[in-house]
Amino acid sequence: FDKNGFVTIIDKRTDNVFKNFGKFELSEEDENGVVKNVRYEKQEPRISIINAGPLEAGIKVRKRLKIKSKRIRGWKVVKVWVKYFLKISSNILEAEVRVEEPENKYILDMLFPTECGKVRETIEMSNLKLHKHTHSSNDLQRIGFNGFMSISDKKRSLSILTEKPVFYRLKLDNSRTVSININNYASESERKSVNYRSESRFGIFPDGDIFGKKIDGLFKIYEEFLSKK
Repeated sequence: FDKNGFVTIIDKRTDNVFKNFGKFELSEEDENGVVKNVRYEKQEPRISIINAGPLEAGIKVRKRLKIKSKRIRGWKVVKVWVKYFLKISSNILEAEVRVEEPENKYILDMLFPTECGKVRETIEMSNLKLHKHTHSSNDLQRIGFNGFMSISDKKRSLSILTEKPVFYRLKLDNSRTVSININNYASESERKSVNYRSESRFGIFPDGDIFGKKIDGLFKIYEEFLSKK
């Protein structure tokens, strides 16, 4: 972790390094259905240790995204808490994300730069079925999944596992960033008083190459992730 609360993952099996996981992107949909980025100011994150091992390491990152509002002549604040856990016997970095927002209109995405070359294809698993997707530079479509999604080139792979249905899209930037929508499925029970709250749980698994011969292994990894709740 760095001072911004971003995560670096080193896969010791392949020596692949994944940097800057944990960045956020905020947007909202206008009355015409057009999604636009929302500019915000970041407060310095608070980082604390939950567990120091030896069987499990846990880190909590708290972030505040401040949005200037002309209507109230002040600031609206989207609050985000992320807890990361890594168990000694696991290949999965688990992330529990809690979001609290002042209005039920913001779209909050968590970004995962994969550095997967010039890849334009991803695979997602929903309802135990695999689906392949080809992305274009103008493609803003968000793809829903309720299992896992994976991106891979010849040298590195990354899979994101989810406990709840979420949406993702692949940015065709130099980092081939996967953008995961983390607050789309707030249930009525999760929406309390004035603030809207949502909670999500993800698994981050490097070397999840389902374009090769590891598909059976990735299904087992997903089952392991669900069993560790």
